[in-house]
Amino acid sequence: MQAAAEGRAVAAPPVAPSSAGWEAIRLERPLPVSEVPTPALLVDAAALERNLQRMAAHARAKDIALRPHTKTHKCPLLAKRQIEHGAIGVCAAKVSEAEVMVDAGIEAVLVTSPVVTRDKIARVVELARRSPKAQIVVDNARGARVLSEAAEAAGIVVGVLIDLDPGIRRTGVAPGAPA
Repeated sequence: MQAAAEGRAVAAPPVAPSSAGWEAIRLERPLPVSEVPTPALLVDAAALERNLQRMAAHARAKDIALRPHTKTHKCPLLAKRQIEHGAIGVCAAKVSEAEVMVDAGIEAVLVTSPVVTRDKIARVVELARRSPKAQIVVDNARGARVLSEAAEAAGIVVGVLIDLDPGIRRTGVAPGAPA
């Protein structure tokens, strides 16, 4: 990609469509990197496919249920490709990111940050109503209770996992009795 680094025109090879909806963007002329509208996701399709296959093979070999995080790519098409390769779902750091994934048809989304405000809890409940496979983590009894009350009032069940602190003291409850 020397040409890209020097700002010269770069033409990407066409990407084969898949069930995830990948489509090549046909350009009338090569587009100089300096003219790519941002934000833009530029993907080396061959490297992406190798990485997807490699991660899926690793998870299968270790008997791991893979649920990759979308906080880096934030792209439903990539999330769908990860699921096509065997992921059981995806993670999202924030409720808004999870909403984007569910809107795109991805059902099994785990929100990995606890929420505490009533408006975010209401959004999680709505997310679970739209996608019963959606889940969220909780890290304290009060948060779990408020989420439970909101879900019960809406007549739905919200999937919940307990967020355990691995020792970095960012989120999560201490392992053991508190959990």
